[in-house]
Amino acid sequence: LSAAECNYGDPCTSDECSANVCVHAQLGEPSYLHVVNTAKSWKKLKLGYSSTSLFTPKQNVIAGGNTMMCVTLRGNSATDWSRIQIRPQGSISSPVSLGGYGLGTSFTEICIPLAAFGPGVDFTQLTLIEIPYSNGAGPFEIDIQRIEFRGGVTPFLWFGDPKTDNKHDGNTASSLAVTLVPGTPCGANKMSQPPGHISPEKNISLKAYPNPFSEEVNIEFMLVNTEKVRLEIISLDGRQVSLLFEGEAKAGELQTHQFRSGVLADGMYFCRLLTESGEMRNNKLLLAR
Repeated sequence: LSAAECNYGDPCTSDECSANVCVHAQLGEPSYLHVVNTAKSWKKLKLGYSSTSLFTPKQNVIAGGNTMMCVTLRGNSATDWSRIQIRPQGSISSPVSLGGYGLGTSFTEICIPLAAFGPGVDFTQLTLIEIPYSNGAGPFEIDIQRIEFRGGVTPFLWFGDPKTDNKHDGNTASSLAVTLVPGTPCGANKMSQPPGHISPEKNISLKAYPNPFSEEVNIEFMLVNTEKVRLEIISLDGRQVSLLFEGEAKAGELQTHQFRSGVLADGMYFCRLLTESGEMRNNKLLLAR
């Protein structure tokens, strides 16, 4: 691989080639698909290219000589990667299991030779990719940041900033639940960051109890530095359900706020705390009556 082959052409990434491996440093906060499997299943997410149809038009992703599919994704601690597959065009002849790619809870790029999918997939006529396919996997959460066909002179971006309007069949009875979590451009104010992103900063302590909850959950937070913050409840599709607090929080002062479920449907929500300086913490909340 050369430096040119590793260059996404994305102004929000720093792209280098080191020891024949592409190394990408994110300068902004990219968008990603948040995919949830709530129980052991054989469900999948069908992700098309068109913004209007899963089945048309057909895309030639190897027109520039591309030989591999590169995917950037992460899971959670419960993800059994040996049970997760990628199936271009929904082909069941030669799906590729992700168990051998060393994936974990941090975004990692893997590149799969197209030959690994066998002769049953025509990459000149591609309309959709089943990713992930849950081959009897238990509950998991997977975030998909980028899918690109590379190896030739003309890479083909299937999904990832700025191409995130892909048609999919998420949230239907036979598919996995999926939400597009929008990113933030390079240098943008992180106060607008979406749910699902967890910052490693130590300025914030955030707790929620009891969790799971049925009627009421207590949200506690404390900051190391005095600054303005916003505490809110976000639904899985990115809507603000409740604004619990907005104002100045003093350093070392423990604040406690209550959130009542009311008529909300059971399911997963996020408690999100954002600071004026751009730090953010998210806690998952499970409403189960």
